[in-house]
Amino acid sequence: MAEATLVDMQLKEGQRLIDRLAQEGVAVTAAAWVKESESGDWYLYLATPLVGQGGGKRAAYHRVNEVIREMQEEGFGMDPFAKKVIGPNDPVSKDLVAHREGRPGGPPTAFRGSRLGDLAVEEAYIYPRSPTAEEAAGRQLWERGDTELKPGVGPAGLCRIVMIDVENQALAQDRRYHGTMANPQPLSDGQLEVTWAEGGAVRIIGAAAAQRWRWSQPRGTREEGGCPPDEVLQAIFSAMG
Repeated sequence: MAEATLVDMQLKEGQRLIDRLAQEGVAVTAAAWVKESESGDWYLYLATPLVGQGGGKRAAYHRVNEVIREMQEEGFGMDPFAKKVIGPNDPVSKDLVAHREGRPGGPPTAFRGSRLGDLAVEEAYIYPRSPTAEEAAGRQLWERGDTELKPGVGPAGLCRIVMIDVENQALAQDRRYHGTMANPQPLSDGQLEVTWAEGGAVRIIGAAAAQRWRWSQPRGTREEGGCPPDEVLQAIFSAMG
């Protein structure tokens, strides 16, 4: 990779590839854009168990390249030669894990050290760990609300509330208002009320007393009720488009 300066687009393309590999069942245990001291070039380092115990990389490159070719048909622009695969037990991989920061799914963080494992580097941008399935569902739930994130905004923030028919996976109501989350409305069987608040909370309420779930986008955690059942999430995702 000839560019001496890493640009925001390359950081985003790297994350896009990491996410797609996960969707395709290719585990990535650590990842970073690394500017090697020897060549002065940037490479996307991907740590994956597809690299054999003995260090064999052919299968890993073959599978990653397959995914990249599929993505190129969708407009993916990263140079396929700008990546390197390593095993999870590689010293570089271990250092990436040791130095990564940030919440899952967040932006990569700068590394200003001079070495990663046995590799001399000028600089690097290390991606945080990939989200768990529950964290990924929470992030997707927040994104479907199409609500601006303003942590700490309080009562001045905007809320969006929708009513969803679970069986038909369709919206029955959709409105916005300023203030804190309103008290739940009476619900019939098969209905869900979902509220997004600009402060970063998503509240899901069903007709049954035990059907209460709450996700915090700023914290990246479930705050009430654990992870909703798949049928609840699917109804929300389908209804919200």
